[in-house]
Amino acid sequence: MKGRITEYRPGRWRVTFYWKGKRYDFYKYTDGTPLIHERLAERLREHINYLIDNHRFDPSAWKPDRSFKFEKAVETWIELSNCSPDWLLRREGIAKRLLIPFFGGQDIREIRRIQIDEFLAYLKKSGYSDKYIYNVMGELKALLNFHKDSIPKVPSFPKISFQEPPIRWLNFEQQEKVFEFIPKEHLPIFTFMRYTGCRPNEAMGLLRENVFLKANPPYLVLATVYGYSGLRSNTKTRISKPLPIIPEIEWTLKPREVSRFVFTKKGEPYRPRMLQRIWNEANRKAHEKYGVPIINLYNGLKHSFGCQRLNAGFSLEAIKTIMGHTSGRTTERYAKYALEKLAPVMSLTRS
Repeated sequence: MKGRITEYRPGRWRVTFYWKGKRYDFYKYTDGTPLIHERLAERLREHINYLIDNHRFDPSAWKPDRSFKFEKAVETWIELSNCSPDWLLRREGIAKRLLIPFFGGQDIREIRRIQIDEFLAYLKKSGYSDKYIYNVMGELKALLNFHKDSIPKVPSFPKISFQEPPIRWLNFEQQEKVFEFIPKEHLPIFTFMRYTGCRPNEAMGLLRENVFLKANPPYLVLATVYGYSGLRSNTKTRISKPLPIIPEIEWTLKPREVSRFVFTKKGEPYRPRMLQRIWNEANRKAHEKYGVPIINLYNGLKHSFGCQRLNAGFSLEAIKTIMGHTSGRTTERYAKYALEKLAPVMSLTRS
């Protein structure tokens, strides 16, 4: 039988033929499956011999399929991603800066654990933080899982651990001092975020059609987000969040401008940088006058919502439901900051 089979590296086989004075190396079976078993390589050799004997052998039939190229696989994955607009930007950045430069040109079906370990070593040598490496490896894993039906076997991934950074948050009184410096025309959206614990892009994307003030009881649904990519019909967790309309936020939902969006400035929805800029300015003034810690918008409202409620005695499960966490992991991080509940335990007193 013509042809030679070689294990050119552990677990990878090659079939070599000389035909009409030229050498041809084959690394995949006819369906594109990499030759990861000797028996598969033997079957391919038998098949090629059959084609040669019957004058049907065409080496061009084994040209690489572009759809399995890593770059193309990334392109398809990003186009069909249904993550939040903000995360989509991060995903595109990670793919462009790290994934494609390292894995570009490869067949996605041929990526193995050893290459993943090499990529992890590269990230560590490059000086990235453990948290960022965790996120990057998570994106690579998400990419391979997205294409799992086209990959013979999705490789295993090394376990990566990192220390969660401490959550910085403001108590209710500190928030009050920041709100003292938020301009009156911007108070509705900031008050809404303060009492719902929603993400900024959920508040920016709240539509008038999802507010039911005349219902009994009145409620709203956080079903859309607005950010750098415009309006998207899903939240970060891809789950719509119905919330009751409490007196503290009812006034913020009353129409002020003709717009599909609930919260607007001159008829247009707020932009992410605009909200951050307004918060930063108010926070700076509160810091200068009252010594309120400098803290970003997300921590100053969303994380502060969770920590405040936990210290007030509300259950993790209730907080998790309101904040829209799909798992308890994020909510449980707040438990470490329930200081008012821990103090009586330490001093052996009852609150």
